Amino acid sequence: MDLLSALVEQNAIVFCRVGATLMILPGFSSARVPVQVRLFLALALSLAIAPMLPPGTIPPTVAQPVAFAKAVITESVVGAVLGLQVRFIFEALHFVATLLAQSIGFAGIGGPGISDDAEQGAAVVSLVTLVATTLLFATDLHIRMLMAVADSYTLLPIAEPLLPQPSLLVLVHRLGDALLLGLRLASPLVILSILVNVCIALVNKVSPGIPSFFIAQPVLLILGLLLFMLAAPTFFDEFIAALANWIDRI
Repeated sequence: MDLLSALVEQNAIVFCRVGATLMILPGFSSARVPVQVRLFLALALSLAIAPMLPPGTIPPTVAQPVAFAKAVITESVVGAVLGLQVRFIFEALHFVATLLAQSIGFAGIGGPGISDDAEQGAAVVSLVTLVATTLLFATDLHIRMLMAVADSYTLLPIAEPLLPQPSLLVLVHRLGDALLLGLRLASPLVILSILVNVCIALVNKVSPGIPSFFIAQPVLLILGLLLFMLAAPTFFDEFIAALANWIDRI
């Protein structure tokens, strides 16, 4: 009975890290994925990862409720930190897509919500988020994310306590890198928007009687769509390459 209790507790500890990571990872954490599917996926991954861990990785916690509760809390926090490192780059992509929609004048054109909150937003935001999520699974990066979770037990064993300051520093650096990546990807359309708005200001200054806004807005929409069409392959290639490098650094 003690052996069975130990196996259940040890698998429950693994489930805490895996479940917390899947709760935050892009794609898996989507509200469109049924809760039962996410629960059974986390349970299946936990049962698959636990036997592959080296002996002694999961300390025995039978008849030690305090140690078990401490391990559950620590592993949940570790899983959340692992998931947030990948989540930040998708949140930066959502921010960049919103910036692009506002830059080329498509902020007012709504589309179906694709993000986890499932709220209706700009059509460009929905398009960019949908394509990025599709490429995540099409390029098998979701498998690499799950492998990174399994490999995390080598760098962050269960027995060792989690240090909050290094974890926060990692998250802060990842957030800064994500924002820089997003601004680099969005720079062509942002520069186009700045140039068009400067031209509008100059024309309005020289000839105040000309309705420059109504003339320049269609031009901005057309140029923005053409530039986005030309830059989209490079945009998503750079994003997927950065995401793959991101996952390898976890």
